[in-house]
Amino acid sequence: MIEEAHNDRIQGNTADANRLENEAGSAIQDVLAAIPAAQGKAASDSANNVLTVVALVPLGILVSTLIFYATLRTWRSYERLKLYEMRIVEKKTEA
Repeated sequence: MIEEAHNDRIQGNTADANRLENEAGSAIQDVLAAIPAAQGKAASDSANNVLTVVALVPLGILVSTLIFYATLRTWRSYERLKLYEMRIVEKKTEA
């Protein structure tokens, strides 16, 4: 907008140049007014991400520990059942 205003002013069209400069100024003011809100949103999003990671790491450790112990218990019960199924077989000697 500013370049267009500059070109219009060079060509002698000051009315359009003033209008474009005013629009550019209002656009810049809108952007500057939105900066604090965007910074606050970015800070809260960052804090939420950190809290999410801090909460999920212990949860992941807890879940993996529970899965490990459940698997270990299942494996031990399977081994116990196989032990109870064993039969004693006498080896016959040929005479």
